[in-house]
Amino acid sequence: MARRMANLDVPVPTGSSPVSGRWLVVPMPTTRRRLLARGYNQAELLAREYARARNLPLWTGLVREETGATQVGLQPSERRANVSGAFQLDGPRRVMARHVLLVDDVLTTGATAGAAAQTLVAGGAAHVVLVAFGRALTRSGWAG
Repeated sequence: MARRMANLDVPVPTGSSPVSGRWLVVPMPTTRRRLLARGYNQAELLAREYARARNLPLWTGLVREETGATQVGLQPSERRANVSGAFQLDGPRRVMARHVLLVDDVLTTGATAGAAAQTLVAGGAAHVVLVAFGRALTRSGWAG
């Protein structure tokens, strides 16, 4: 999955490329509870291989706090409220002026990705691009 993701053209800011040295790969974090239950974070596994395939540094300092309920079954507005303030940076200087490739396995409504991106930008990231393997759909189309 990560190799397929790494082969995609990623939209990047003008005058930049993912090999310019200013890029950083960041996996979408999961909660500690979910990590203990599963034993792994699937987004981190993808991000590690993605970073290796693109020859980019990986940083796992975006942390998800144990806030709110699971996102499953929530409406888009409820999802946004549920993840508001859920992310922290462990060492914000690491993202300062960097372009971040935020890696996740599945994009549903974008609420989690949006909250994570806001935290990265507030921590000094110059730009955040989400790279996800799949997109969740409902019968009517887009889940959001």
